[in-house]
Amino acid sequence: PRQWRAAIALLRAMPASGAGPPTTVAYNLAMRACVRGGAWETALELVEEMAAQPGGAARPSAHSWGTAIDACAKGGDWRRGIELLHGMRVAGVEPTVQCYGAAIAGCASRGEWRAGVALLR
Repeated sequence: PRQWRAAIALLRAMPASGAGPPTTVAYNLAMRACVRGGAWETALELVEEMAAQPGGAARPSAHSWGTAIDACAKGGDWRRGIELLHGMRVAGVEPTVQCYGAAIAGCASRGEWRAGVALLR
């Protein structure tokens, strides 16, 4: 469960180690470790960090956004998950079925079925 800290440490060490800047895949792996370790807010910070990099080596993919939405669902913040779903469109990334599924699961976990149904429209 605490392996997410090691994943973050590896992500941060990549540039100094000669591996170059972290890639989208490296960020995605660290985000998934955070979600599995219960550090869902840290996963959100990572997707926001990627999105804020102008022309960097790492840009949030649909998988990145989906992991962040799943993090919100697991953290009980269904509203933030829906915001991310809409935000990915603004960033030019089309939501996948998995992204919608994670957002709907977040709504369902909090009994917000109306919000979940609205996403199906």
